[in-house]
Amino acid sequence: MLDHSPDFTNRDAIVRVSDSAVLHLMLAGMESFRVRHWGKHVRENTEYPVEANGILFGYSVQKDNADHFIVEHASTDKFAKGYASWVERWNETVNNEKRNVICGQWPHLQIIGDFHTHPYTTYTQAETDHGWEFSPTDIEFHEELDPSYWEGRCALVLTIAELKRLHKNKQRSNETWEENVIHWQLGGFRYWLSAIVLDETHDDDADRFIVSPRRDIKDVLTRPAVYLKVPTIHGVTPIS
Repeated sequence: MLDHSPDFTNRDAIVRVSDSAVLHLMLAGMESFRVRHWGKHVRENTEYPVEANGILFGYSVQKDNADHFIVEHASTDKFAKGYASWVERWNETVNNEKRNVICGQWPHLQIIGDFHTHPYTTYTQAETDHGWEFSPTDIEFHEELDPSYWEGRCALVLTIAELKRLHKNKQRSNETWEENVIHWQLGGFRYWLSAIVLDETHDDDADRFIVSPRRDIKDVLTRPAVYLKVPTIHGVTPIS
């Protein structure tokens, strides 16, 4: 993990997501959108899709006045039971085994963060809920992680909204929704990918995480900006 500047509030963060990682996120999201456990049975093409989650592998580097978090791969936690509006926390035993595999064969990679999905059966509901945003519960979860054991320093949310009507002449192009959110359409679905970063700070005699960006409250020292770069979705842009 990179050696962060003592004052991260003066440094932008850039989260870069590879083609491989985006592909895995979309496949994991669509699997949990179409199939879910229902008691002892499996229900397919359900009207009540569920969330999925997992961890991200990559690395981080510093360049100029920014910290770059490169997400190379994603791995779904299939043991985390998903529900319509939340998903169980990842399994740490499984994470430890994944760490061992990565460390043994790909030493340049490490757990760089985590992801989960926000599924919506209609675009209208996703728009009403601002479903592409990390929820207050999501933010609270990440800020309560212990920096002494969780090495992740970023997180992604993939939001999926099914379109009830598909108009080819009205298909939205790939675009930057916000600095840390991108949006695209594929077939009968709209997708948003959002990113946050976690920075370690010392407060009240304990280490904790600060999440950036934070638009819901003021007077919190966060990064000046968090940018999301996904070449597969919106092309290649300069590093700085």
